[in-house]
Amino acid sequence: MASPVGHALAGIAVGRLGERPEALAGRGFLLACIVLAIAADFDFLPGLLLGQPTLYHQGASHSLAVAALVGLAAAFAWTRGRGGLRRAWAVFFLAYASHLAVDWIGTDLRPPIGIPLLWPLSAETWISPLAGLPGVRHAVTGNEGPAGWLALIMSWVNLRAIGIEIAVVGPLALGAEVLRRRRQRRDPESPRGAKRFPASPL
Repeated sequence: MASPVGHALAGIAVGRLGERPEALAGRGFLLACIVLAIAADFDFLPGLLLGQPTLYHQGASHSLAVAALVGLAAAFAWTRGRGGLRRAWAVFFLAYASHLAVDWIGTDLRPPIGIPLLWPLSAETWISPLAGLPGVRHAVTGNEGPAGWLALIMSWVNLRAIGIEIAVVGPLALGAEVLRRRRQRRDPESPRGAKRFPASPL
C-alpha cells in the first residue's frame, strides 16, 4: 500500500482538476482534498492506541461506500447550505476514492491482500494484478507494537517506495496544475481564487 506522500499527490491532482473559482477553490479547498485523499489511513489510529497499529488497517475505511459517505459529509461542511453540494460531493468523493485507486495498484504483502472496495455488500478484497507501485511496509506480523512499526515505516525500503510514488503519481499532480493554469488563462475574467462565498476548510 502507498504512503501518505503518494496519497497526498493524488489528492492534489483531484483538487486541481476539480477546482472552480465560484465555489471550489483556494488553499482550504486544496487542503481538504489532500486530507480526504489520506483519510482512509486514519484507521491506523485506533490500532496505535491498542499497541497494534495495523489491527484495523485496510478495513471498511478502504471502501467506496465510506468514500461516498465521507465525501458527502465533507461537501455538507464545505457548502453549508449555500448551493453547489453535488459538485462538492463529486470532487470530495473522488479525492477520498483516489486513496483506494492508489492502494489498488500497489503491492500488498500482509493478509488480507487488497482492499474491501465493495464493503458492506462484500468482504472480498481487491488488488490490481499488475502492481504499479512497490508499496510501503507497515508491518510484518501486525504485532510489532508502535516502536517497531515506526522503525519499519522509516526504513530505506519505504524511502525507496516513496521515491517511486513521487515519480509515478507526481506527474499527475503536476499535469493537473498545468491544466488549471491553462484554464485560468483561457478565462481571464474569472479572478484567481474568486468565490461566491467564503471557503471553509471542511
